[in-house]
Amino acid sequence: MSRKCRLAPSGTGAAVLMLCLNLAACSQGPGGDSTPASNSPATAHLIVTSWRNGDDAMLAQNSGTLTKLSDGCVGLRALNDPKSKPVLLRWPAGTRLSEDGKAVVGSSSKRFAFDSVVGPGGGFGHVSVPSECDSSLWGGVYDVQEPL
Repeated sequence: MSRKCRLAPSGTGAAVLMLCLNLAACSQGPGGDSTPASNSPATAHLIVTSWRNGDDAMLAQNSGTLTKLSDGCVGLRALNDPKSKPVLLRWPAGTRLSEDGKAVVGSSSKRFAFDSVVGPGGGFGHVSVPSECDSSLWGGVYDVQEPL
């Protein structure tokens, strides 16, 4: 949903007030609710890194439910604590979204459907949430570093 923001013509004081109201209305973004939005109209997008099979990698494994949040970013919701904030996933080079927008597709063409349980290998690289995603929705960033 997008809003058209226009300044109503009026006197200087009224114009400033209208500008402030318009800016507040236009800047309203997603709240802190980290509920899954797999069926939301937000277009999913993946954060993809340059990591490729054979590069140095972290060796942890993290399991959870693959989820897309209201900002369109894709991550992993904990199985044992579904109310906690999910972790944003940064995907290896060659990963993409499926044509129907309902799954992540690895470079080997393997499909990982949203709302399914996955266990990607990789680790937490102490990276902040990228600007394409709403940092208030995510509890951290996990780099997927295994061939998909």
